[in-house]
Amino acid sequence: MIFKSPTTLLRRAALGFVMSAMAAAVCIGCVKTEPGIEVEISVGADAAGVQLVEGGSAIAVTNNLGYEIEVQVGRLNVQGARIVSCQEHNGVGGFAQRQDGLVTLGQAHSLATPVESGDPLVVDLLDGQAIKTLGTLAPPPDRYCALQVSFLPADDDARSLPDDAMVGQTLRVSGRWRSPGQRWVPFSTHAGLVESINIPIAPSQGGLTLSERDHRPDLRLSIPVGHLFADVDFDTMEPEEIAALIMDNTLVVVIGDMPQ
Repeated sequence: MIFKSPTTLLRRAALGFVMSAMAAAVCIGCVKTEPGIEVEISVGADAAGVQLVEGGSAIAVTNNLGYEIEVQVGRLNVQGARIVSCQEHNGVGGFAQRQDGLVTLGQAHSLATPVESGDPLVVDLLDGQAIKTLGTLAPPPDRYCALQVSFLPADDDARSLPDDAMVGQTLRVSGRWRSPGQRWVPFSTHAGLVESINIPIAPSQGGLTLSERDHRPDLRLSIPVGHLFADVDFDTMEPEEIAALIMDNTLVVVIGDMPQ
């Protein structure tokens, strides 16, 4: 039996209350539909543009400001994903490209249909070979235009949790940096942020159409690690600012490798 900490239970209870309240407010008149076509959501780090160092236990990257950076620890907690129909995505009252501070449900039917995963996963940003399943959805036949991905502080039972240091954190990064020709300076930063981003699905095709005749599609989320330190100025920024900017870079560059 797994015993969850009071903090974990309170956090989940609070999030569940907010989500239920929002759904109740906007779901008047919703029609329940049965589970439909399986869609697997996977997530992993894209190591293109970075080098492996220290026998593969760290990565090295040079950012756009010229800083040389070696990362020994890089973790990101992905809370879940929700597939969004084109009608909801394009309709009045939909959600913006990004929400800060609250993971929203948009336009409501997610509690009535299996369109949302809820099994948090801690992604190792240093492992470019590991592609892990975030969840398997079963939305009804329809046309879908976006995938809403949420990031929350990790619980003590999140999948792939490396250690207790990640509990309560959304992002944790540590390593060392230097200006060219200078001495290495260690750094460590973390943040317990709550974020959400909407990723367009096959925008050139007007979305992804799911029908009973389709094969099972897979949607892959890719996090380009080489871009995480863009615009990070180690000489002038505080650790909290660095963490917030890395998180911003993650939200901007998380993309879906969608089926054609």
